[in-house]
Amino acid sequence: MSNINPLLPTGYTPYTPGAAPTSPTTSSSGSVNTNPLSSLADNSQAFLQLLVAQLKYQDPMNPVSGTAFLSQTAQMMQASEMTQMVQMVQNQQSATQTSTAASLIGRNVTGFDANNNKVTGVVASVSIDPTNGPTLNLQGGQTVALKSVTEVSPAS
Repeated sequence: MSNINPLLPTGYTPYTPGAAPTSPTTSSSGSVNTNPLSSLADNSQAFLQLLVAQLKYQDPMNPVSGTAFLSQTAQMMQASEMTQMVQMVQNQQSATQTSTAASLIGRNVTGFDANNNKVTGVVASVSIDPTNGPTLNLQGGQTVALKSVTEVSPAS
């Protein structure tokens, strides 16, 4: 079935009773998205477009009840709020890791470098990688990821 309504998001396929379920979509990062509502939770505009399309194309002899619309709206709001909460927790975790790494400057740490070699040294500075988190830069040029630290002690 082609997308005949320009208000519907690209790739949206309306539900057809008795039709085989569609396969999960793949995001641009390559991960499989098994929950089609997860992308809508981030996009209130797409939700509104779907709501308008649903109102516009509903069966006049069997309209959707107001209770069903309220339920759908509450579910979308809940999904959106959960997405926001997850983002806030991730931001807090990142800030905590950064603060922890910064507090280690001037202290002696033992851990493993990128080649899994055990290294020990005094932390000279901290580098923040948005993907891998904080990296401790030791005096002498060695680096240790914060998550690879096994021991912390006062500098001698």
